[in-house]
Amino acid sequence: TGAVTQSPSTAISTRTLTGSTVGPVNLGSPNTNTIPTLGAFTSDGFTLNDGGSLSLTGVLAGGTGAVDLVSSETIAESGGSISTTGTLQTSSAGGTTLGGSNAIAGFNADNSGGGISLTNAATLQITGITQSGGGPVTVDNTGATTLTGAVSAGTGSVTLQATGTGGTLALGANNVSGAGVTLEGVGVTQSTGSVVDAGSGDILVNGGGGAIAMAGALTTT
Repeated sequence: TGAVTQSPSTAISTRTLTGSTVGPVNLGSPNTNTIPTLGAFTSDGFTLNDGGSLSLTGVLAGGTGAVDLVSSETIAESGGSISTTGTLQTSSAGGTTLGGSNAIAGFNADNSGGGISLTNAATLQITGITQSGGGPVTVDNTGATTLTGAVSAGTGSVTLQATGTGGTLALGANNVSGAGVTLEGVGVTQSTGSVVDAGSGDILVNGGGGAIAMAGALTTT
């Protein structure tokens, strides 16, 4: 019922992992685990280092703690979802696809190949997104969305969308770059020092009936 910590010298191999505890769970052993399916799991913070494609089929309820998912291949929700009032951090290769009924307060993602997509319904802080090897970055959030770090898709496109009551999109002084950038919210703001770089693509800014205030730079080639 308390904290669960994996010994660094161990590795877990199982078809499906489920569990429940009131404390944090750390399954981040450098001896990479083999867990293809993550079912329902409740904890106060959750860390998993997985050596293959990871499919979430149940609700991962991380409480007030951070949720950190590392996979050597893809991460995808297949009927599952993630909730935490902390930050969800993902690292993958081949794509991260989180299209479930997620409710997370913070998001940070790093992926090569494939793309990164998140559907969410909560006030959201994006602390940083890095996509390499092509592929799009898409965040669709119902609620206010604020950037506190850069979003970079390399040769892929970027779409950041905030909808619903209070669904403002605030870039702050942070950079957004990709091969085409779409920014949508019930009001979109950008501070001095921020650069939105769409490469050879287009920049679309849609205020959804709210104010648009872009004080930084917008560049395309």
